[in-house]
Amino acid sequence: MRSIVVLLVAGLAVPARAQQPAFEDLDEGASPVDTYERNALGIVRHEIAGGYPCLFGCTTDGWRPVRGKYRRDLGYDAFFRALGRRDLARQHREQRLVSGIFFWGGAAVFAGGAVLLFTGLRQGGFPTQAKVGAGLMLGGLLENGVGAAIQPPLLSEEAALAMAAEYNRRLRLHLGVGEHALALTLRGPW
Repeated sequence: MRSIVVLLVAGLAVPARAQQPAFEDLDEGASPVDTYERNALGIVRHEIAGGYPCLFGCTTDGWRPVRGKYRRDLGYDAFFRALGRRDLARQHREQRLVSGIFFWGGAAVFAGGAVLLFTGLRQGGFPTQAKVGAGLMLGGLLENGVGAAIQPPLLSEEAALAMAAEYNRRLRLHLGVGEHALALTLRGPW
């Protein structure tokens, strides 16, 4: 049990290392300004009403990374790699793995408990088999909830916005685009 807790804590820690962004897979445009507009990173805030684990009338907040003026979805892993933060990309993958193990493991335990409960109830009364099944269902539900709770992104929205802004600043420098040129072409909030 202690190793699971250590793994969870280690997987959720975020080091404050600054690394160089990767400008490897840029979507080339007709001009440096167009290239910047196609590749600048942004953060989109979203709310999910009634989503799991909050099924009954509440909302869960989150953010997701996007790329360019068309706001193409960019997965968290690709976002962290673009920032030059391969350490965060690795931590994100590890967190998703642990989350998936808990989430799907809990679902399997819940299903096994349901089989035991209902086969036990068919025998009549509330035998030990049915009690074990009910306990497994409850335990599986809790494990499933833990898996869902550790799924959110590693970083807060504010930290992701700051990292995206720094990436965009470095991208402008990399492409040789001044802020004045961008002010004339970019429309809408980033």
